[in-house]
Amino acid sequence: MQYVTRYHRKSLRVLGSVGEPINPSAWRLPDLLQPVIVDENGNEIEGECSGYLCIKKSWPGAFRTLYGDHERYETTYFKPFAGYYFTGDGCSRLLSSEHQLIQRIPLQIGAFAAPDKIHWAPGLPKTRSGKIMRRILRKIASGQLDELGDTSTLADPNVVDQLIALSDC
Repeated sequence: MQYVTRYHRKSLRVLGSVGEPINPSAWRLPDLLQPVIVDENGNEIEGECSGYLCIKKSWPGAFRTLYGDHERYETTYFKPFAGYYFTGDGCSRLLSSEHQLIQRIPLQIGAFAAPDKIHWAPGLPKTRSGKIMRRILRKIASGQLDELGDTSTLADPNVVDQLIALSDC
């Protein structure tokens, strides 16, 4: 954050990338954007629930007015739930979404894409340029662990061991 705040940014209009993926670790600033779900009284709610999507803190890219009408901006986004930025969206948090995903995929994508099982992974085997090595995923899923091939080009080779430990192989 110190690199951003120590410079004058008034003339900054565009941020670009020079061929490298802008992945979450590159753009996400820890603890900067804190989404929460609140009830109709503005109380944060946890667990499986439905409510209103709000942001706990402001963030650098947040707009500061609405069509030149600052009062309208505050009324629309900050007054519905005091202390929060209200996105205007409803939100649901599901603790057990695997079953719903398995049922929904054939309806949204097609029966050919329906998984038998979903594995939650700590990461994916990606090259240093950000490409997912699907070959490695297929080999792990089919139990062909002795045929994984060269994993030295991965950004984090340890993720392969983590995926193998989580698999049914």
